[in-house]
Parts: sequence; structure tokens; C-alpha cells
Amino acid sequence: MGMPRDGRRETLEGAGTALARQYAAHGLNMLGNHARFADGSVSVEAGLMEMLDRMQSGRFKVFSTLLDWFEEFRLYRRFYWDAVAGAELPAGLDYAVFDFAVNSGPGRAAKCLQAIVGATEDGRIGPATLGAVRARPADVVIDELCDARLAFLKRLSTWPTFGRGWSQRVGSVRAEALLLSVAKPPASSAPSTEAAHPEATPNLAAPVGNAFWRLLLAIFKPILGGKKS
Repeated sequence: MGMPRDGRRETLEGAGTALARQYAAHGLNMLGNHARFADGSVSVEAGLMEMLDRMQSGRFKVFSTLLDWFEEFRLYRRFYWDAVAGAELPAGLDYAVFDFAVNSGPGRAAKCLQAIVGATEDGRIGPATLGAVRARPADVVIDELCDARLAFLKRLSTWPTFGRGWSQRVGSVRAEALLLSVAKPPASSAPSTEAAHPEATPNLAAPVGNAFWRLLLAIFKPILGGKKS
């Protein structure tokens, strides 16, 4: 396999030893140069889109030994996605609320949404809140939610330090959420988290829909997709 793009970087954690040498010491057989796409590029954006395509088409595989990955997956799903009833929210709004929950807590995100649609602000998105949400155009709720989120961030004492990045984050979430609200949903195909050795696959309970994969990738996209070449 190709080495990571930063494979020759010497890390503090590795006591000055390049990543490629650390991997080789553990028996990983690598090519002489870092991995590239067929056209010679190393675009992070292209890599993210390929991952998303594999997730949505059931071709995304995870080794059964990657227990940290499964634990992280469960945490995002249980404490953020499920906590704000992501699967029940309209397209686009699910992403806006999910991202808000990951960054500021599901309770705050839920209460903010409830305040916007006139539901009881108890921090729990149930049938009453969902009914109030569906009674309004998704794009309008998305805009109001992002406005409220930005207003909350501006009230924080750390706004002068982090405000620029937060503003860009909310802006990118707003744009992506509005696009998702008018996009046609992908063909239904449950993503696979099948491990390389299925018999050792940790039980993830119920399958997760395409929306969760898409939105999880959208959250990491602004973080990982900044550099292209």
C-alpha cells in the first residue's frame, strides 16, 4: 500500500522517527511514495467523497479489531444523532441540528430548535417537536437555527478568540444544510460496517441510514477538506 502523505514527517510522539519508518517497524508493507489517486492528485476532498460513496453503497468495511473506531461510531450515533432524533428530522435540518449538537451539546441544540418552532423547550425532541418542525419549511427553520446558533456563540467570552472560525463553521453548515434540504435523497442502501472478519464484528444494534453517514462526513469535511493539491 502507499504510505500516508505525511509519511516522512518526524513526529514528537515517535521520538523523531518518521511515520513511514514507524509503520514499517510494525511490518506494514508500503510503496516508496505516498498514496495518490489515479490522476496523480492527493485531494482530501476526493478522498472524503470516495469514503462517502463506499458508505452509502455498502462497500465500507471496518476491521473487527478496530474497537476504538466502533466505540467512536457508537458515541456519535447515540449521544448526538439519536439524542436529537436525527433520523426523524427533515433533510438538511438533520445536519444543522446534528452539527449544533456535536459542537454545543444535544440539549442546547434541541432547545434552540424547540424555541424556533414554538415547542416546549425541554431539550427532548419528541412527537410534539417533530410535528411543529414539519409544519414549517425546512429551509426557513435551518436559517433561523443557524442565526440562533451564531447569536449564542457571540455571547461566549471566547468569541473574540474563536469567533472567526465559528462564524465560518456556521456559515458552511448553513450552506450545506440548505443544499441537502432540496437535494433528492440517495437510493436506499443500508451502509455496511461489516468487519474484515464478520464473526468478530461488534454488534452495532440497528443499521444506520445513509443520512447519518452523509452528515458525519459533512461534519468532518470542513476539518479535513481544507487542503487540496
